[in-house]
Amino acid sequence: MKRNPNCDRCPLGKVCHTVCLWGEGNPSTNVMLIGEAPGYEEDRTGTPFIGQAGKLLEHVLRKLGVDREDLYITNVIKCRPPDNELPGKKELMACWQGCKQYLDAEIKEVQPKIIVVLGGTPLNLMTGMTGITKHEGMVVCHRVEGKQQIPIIAAFHPAYVLRAPGKEVRLAQALARAFKLGGIKMRINKTMEIYPYEIRA
Repeated sequence: MKRNPNCDRCPLGKVCHTVCLWGEGNPSTNVMLIGEAPGYEEDRTGTPFIGQAGKLLEHVLRKLGVDREDLYITNVIKCRPPDNELPGKKELMACWQGCKQYLDAEIKEVQPKIIVVLGGTPLNLMTGMTGITKHEGMVVCHRVEGKQQIPIIAAFHPAYVLRAPGKEVRLAQALARAFKLGGIKMRINKTMEIYPYEIRA
């Protein structure tokens, strides 16, 4: 299965620019990051995680000494919600049912050893669990993919960290745990300057 630019499996495809935005990155990586949904910049350009949240994520990755190109980054919901506000539970579940086949295809193609869910929405949709604060940094369950059991680690979404800068270290720690379990080499940079939170949009 490939991306379907004419997908009409959920109502969001009628109100966004880039319909059915898939992830990008290393298709042979051991670690897959899964966020919530595309934002304005992602929808405009057709590239995931390049807005303010994506810039913060890349900042954290640079601190850990990991290249974004060494990972695969995608979202559970493939079309941008209006004003970046996810719909209510009933409509969200309808969107998830439409998008799930695409995410399943991405996971099957990449075959990661570790999955990191960024934020409460992907945590809930992929595992049924709620409460990202309670679960972040932990292996919350395993996804069965053929004979493989893929650990799923929960982490704060970078968009949340933009509003709560003190949580940046927790995001970094969760990612570091995933990289260690996935065999991704890190070159931690302790001298990098703090992310300029005051310039966020």
